[in-house]
Amino acid sequence: MHDPSPRTASSLETGAAPLVPRAEAALARRLFSDARTHAHWLPRPVAPALLHELVRLVQRGPTSMNTQPLRLQFLVSDAAKARLEACVNAGNVAKTRSAPVVAIPGMDLDFPERLPRLGFEDIARIV
Repeated sequence: MHDPSPRTASSLETGAAPLVPRAEAALARRLFSDARTHAHWLPRPVAPALLHELVRLVQRGPTSMNTQPLRLQFLVSDAAKARLEACVNAGNVAKTRSAPVVAIPGMDLDFPERLPRLGFEDIARIV
């Protein structure tokens, strides 16, 4: 992939210590620069425990008090995904139907007031 940003000297060229070790830089490039929308899924469900673990990891991001206003709705049932179809681009309907889970991110507008009593049920729902 071509990077249109202006070229700067790399840590190898300047002799400076790299900001990110090579392996981590390769992973970051793979995730954020080279990745594309995934369109094919394995024909098996995603365990709710895995969704819980995902939420636990997302909650622990480097934020104030390891919290954030992110809220996730996980659609796993055919009925829940069918209700979403009216909002999905026509080219994505089949992908949405076939995905074992569709995640809808949202934001809790009452986050500051609710912060003292948040639990998993407040952060993510599986339907």
